[in-house]
Amino acid sequence: DILLFAAYKWNTSKPSLLADSKDVIDNTTSEKYWIGVQLRRGDYDSHDVVCYARAKFLTYTTDKMSVNPSATGVMIGIDLAYN
Repeated sequence: DILLFAAYKWNTSKPSLLADSKDVIDNTTSEKYWIGVQLRRGDYDSHDVVCYARAKFLTYTTDKMSVNPSATGVMIGIDLAYN
């Protein structure tokens, strides 16, 4: 995980998926932004990288005791399935 701190506030939007065509920008700003990369390895049929990445994103953005003390960030999930 990477945690970025800004000298100035960044404009942020509500959470959305990469394929979403319209982001909702609501004048929210943040001085902190995190980037998380989740690598999943194993049998393709035994796990779902999308659900795993979404659960991690929700944990990072809603948990007040999380390592990432910011509600703004991006989660990148990479599936390293071997079949």
